[in-house]
Amino acid sequence: MNRVIRPDTIARLARAANCEVAWKGPRSLFRAKLSGFTYSDFNRSGHVSLSSVVRTMETERSLFFRFPQYNFKTFLGINEDMIVLGNHVTMSDSLYEKASFNLPMTLEMSLLHFGNTSVDSKIAIIDDRTGDEFASSIRRLVCIDVKTSRPTAIPDAWKDVVAPDWAQTSSVPAFKPFDPFKPPKKQFRQKVLVQHDDTDYLAHTNQASYTRYAENCAAVASKAGFFDNFKGDICFYPVRKLSVAYAGESFPGDELEISTWQDGMDADTVYFHVSKHGKDVCYLKMDFISFL
Repeated sequence: MNRVIRPDTIARLARAANCEVAWKGPRSLFRAKLSGFTYSDFNRSGHVSLSSVVRTMETERSLFFRFPQYNFKTFLGINEDMIVLGNHVTMSDSLYEKASFNLPMTLEMSLLHFGNTSVDSKIAIIDDRTGDEFASSIRRLVCIDVKTSRPTAIPDAWKDVVAPDWAQTSSVPAFKPFDPFKPPKKQFRQKVLVQHDDTDYLAHTNQASYTRYAENCAAVASKAGFFDNFKGDICFYPVRKLSVAYAGESFPGDELEISTWQDGMDADTVYFHVSKHGKDVCYLKMDFISFL
């Protein structure tokens, strides 16, 4: 928690974020231009991969190093940090139909709700030609005391910078947490070893990597005939919605166990549980489109 990032890393991230950015307020923090996806973003089915969509949305993190006055870390105390509690990502049909290398897109981040200890935000990838959302993510960040691991108040100074007139507006929580689900007896399990390339500049496994672990586990389970309504490689069934809840961290060299199973009522919904030495790391839920 609250790790120190090397100055040269910050400089490179700021340079990497040298795209066209428009800062707006109070709730729409920024709109940044993206040139499209790359070849490595597309999986073996020819669709843009779910983990690549999640990774693309993480572009907003580097933008805060380009504009440090908006970075919440500037306003936190020595024993304070902001952590992601969870997020809900929704993909549209047009994402799977239009994703390409040369596809002008806009990444937009908006504030949806300020609580005492948490903030809900939205990150969207928007089609510049139509204004339609290719994908969007609703997430919650919580300010915590690193020593006690308990929530603490968000600094008023940060609120004043990112949303100066928030006090004159009203909002309701936008992120809907989901309780950790208890895995059933019938599960498909797979173990993975966290690689250095699975981590980010904070030196821990990023959310796109957890999503990729889950995707690969589901593919192996599907090919093994574990699921009721998915045949062959599950990669060919697009995901409509992804939900993630975080409970811990992992680092290079850690062995993780990924377990998966289907919802008892809706076979298109698949759950994943990631653990390390028997301790919870994160939970994922994917809603697939199985009628192909």
